[in-house]
Amino acid sequence: MTFQSKPTTDGLYLIKVLSKDLFIESLSGDKPKLQLAAPSSNDNQKWNLTQVPGKAGVWKMTCVDGSVGITHTVNKKLYWGYGHPHPHSGDSQEWNFIERDQKFSKIKLGDGTDCFDACDPGSSTVRA
Repeated sequence: MTFQSKPTTDGLYLIKVLSKDLFIESLSGDKPKLQLAAPSSNDNQKWNLTQVPGKAGVWKMTCVDGSVGITHTVNKKLYWGYGHPHPHSGDSQEWNFIERDQKFSKIKLGDGTDCFDACDPGSSTVRA
C-alpha cells in the first residue's frame, strides 16, 4: 500500500503512526482494545474505511479481523477521564480524519473534540 495522509476513497487501509513504524491494531477478547504494534500481515491491522454519505472527511472504521466497528467509551477512572476507542461487535461510530500539512491526520470522534492518542510513555494502548 502507498502512504497517504488521509483516506480518499472507501477501501482497505493500514493506519500508521506518523514518526514510528507502528500501526493501529484491534485486539479482541474479554477487554477489546486498540493498540500500537509493529507491522504484520494479520487482518487485525487492516481497516475497511467507508465514507459516511453527505459528510466530507467522516468515515466508519471496521477491522477486517472479525468485522468489528470502532466505538468510544468514557470511563472516568481510565485515561484521565477522556475515554478510549475500542472494537465492538456492532456498527462503527463516525470518525473524522483531520489532515495536518498533508503529512499526517488526526483521528477524532465525528462530533467530539478528542483525538486518538497513545496513552502513557511506554504504553501501546490507544486512547481518545
